[in-house]
Amino acid sequence: LLAVVAPRGRPLVAAPSWSQLRGLLEAFPPATPDAAWEARLWREEAARLSGVGFNAVMSTLGGACFLTGKNQAANRLARLHERFWAARGDQALARRSRAHQVYNFIALGRHRAATKRLRELEAEAAAAGDDVVGNMCFVAGRELRSVRRK
Repeated sequence: LLAVVAPRGRPLVAAPSWSQLRGLLEAFPPATPDAAWEARLWREEAARLSGVGFNAVMSTLGGACFLTGKNQAANRLARLHERFWAARGDQALARRSRAHQVYNFIALGRHRAATKRLRELEAEAAAAGDDVVGNMCFVAGRELRSVRRK
């Protein structure tokens, strides 16, 4: 069901639309129709898509606040983002939000808070095998050391 993309970014196989998927279900119905299962499938997909949209909006707003020096607002957005993903059970995205909080603490001059959060996050990312957050921590740690030397 996923689009396969060629090296130049052109899709080799397009992702099916919802109407195509519904057509498949109608053409090849399950042996026993299960309206409850289909309703649950649609609800879960709608929730996933709304989470993806929320992630895009929050990331864009947080990044804009950070780049314009509104770090208090960016930090509040990152905390909200973290709580949202933690409530949904996505610890990987919650960890990324905590990494953004570390960046904001550094920008705000709150180096002790940044160091504490960074150490906690590094340990958590290592335990989870989360290389993305591990790399974010590496960059944040380098920035923290650089700022402290000034």
